[in-house]
Amino acid sequence: MRQLHTIQLNHITLSRMYLYAILSSPYLIHLILNTVQLPKISMFPPPKLRKLTLTTMSSWETVQPLISQLATSLEYLELQGCRFLPLSQLQLPPFPCLQELRHHQHYTRSTFPDTSQLNELLRLGSQVAHLHVTGHVHHEPPEPSRMRAWETRHAL
Repeated sequence: MRQLHTIQLNHITLSRMYLYAILSSPYLIHLILNTVQLPKISMFPPPKLRKLTLTTMSSWETVQPLISQLATSLEYLELQGCRFLPLSQLQLPPFPCLQELRHHQHYTRSTFPDTSQLNELLRLGSQVAHLHVTGHVHHEPPEPSRMRAWETRHAL
């Protein structure tokens, strides 16, 4: 598979052996993981992967070693709907080659992202030339007593 440069895995559990084999692929450029259960792994091949997309991943404990290992080679990082801790608590390494960062999350507050989250994103890579931050905000429904007061004021 000398021409294989992109691998997308969806809704599977990945073994240590397969993860290591994928990361060892000589021409792999982009790894896309969508709801993939990663194994705990401590030994990685030398980092050469340039693009990583994580979609609906929830286990930071298994993703963190992978991201830390790939941080020096990644030029593109995309996080979509990942249920990780707030960025400030993730202890992400610096990404010296990162040129494009895409971050899409669902939030329950009215401001996305807040200033500290945006600062965390900007701190990830000094070479970032393209930053895409999108979100879907879920507004909390008003309390019933406030809703009745609003309806009363606006019924005139």
